[in-house]
Amino acid sequence: MTFGALLLDVGGVFLVPNGDLVTAALAEVGADVEDADFQRAHFGGIVAVDREAKSTDDTLRYLQGYLGALGVAGVDQPRALTALLALWGEPSVDLWSQPIPESIRGLRRLAERGVPLGIVSNSDGTVEERLRRLRICQVGTGDGVQVLVIIDSSVVGVAKPDPRTFVPAISALGLPADEVAYVGDSVRYDIEGSESAGLRPIHFDPYHGCQSHHPHRDIRTLDELIA
Repeated sequence: MTFGALLLDVGGVFLVPNGDLVTAALAEVGADVEDADFQRAHFGGIVAVDREAKSTDDTLRYLQGYLGALGVAGVDQPRALTALLALWGEPSVDLWSQPIPESIRGLRRLAERGVPLGIVSNSDGTVEERLRRLRICQVGTGDGVQVLVIIDSSVVGVAKPDPRTFVPAISALGLPADEVAYVGDSVRYDIEGSESAGLRPIHFDPYHGCQSHHPHRDIRTLDELIA
């Protein structure tokens, strides 16, 4: 696949829920997790969300898949779910703060190749702050990669999979939509949403857990885009 510019999601591509916060919340209700892989757990939650195409409570569905992937025992899951629902109800600026280092390095390599870059994320108005704080990227100069645009769904007033979410980012890149690729971790929100906006969707699926029958390209790392 070739493209003239690249837009990327944040959650699941660069950041996953902070494992220390999750561990503390679960410990308070006696649901301990040892040697947990919090990055893999996130993708377990995403698989659960994408599996239920008409789910009305995606947070609940995500957390059920997330807890299962963490290995929380079935007898502990009801109180563990209650604890995480409370944690997920808090502002996301601290919760969604555990970086995926390989993706951050991949973003830098893409920038070094001169690829025009931007961000489109469903968030609560804090995504730009998180990206700058963690030195991942920012619009203008800073410690992270310089990108052309950062779109936060709460700021623009519309969220993925609604194709209108992508319109300001496409405009900022100055290219036709079909020359722009979009990388995200959810088939329902990212692949189908960006496809509806006329973009070229790419599924970020590092553990090859996708169970969707929707045809799309998938990658395990951002370096595959360079190759």
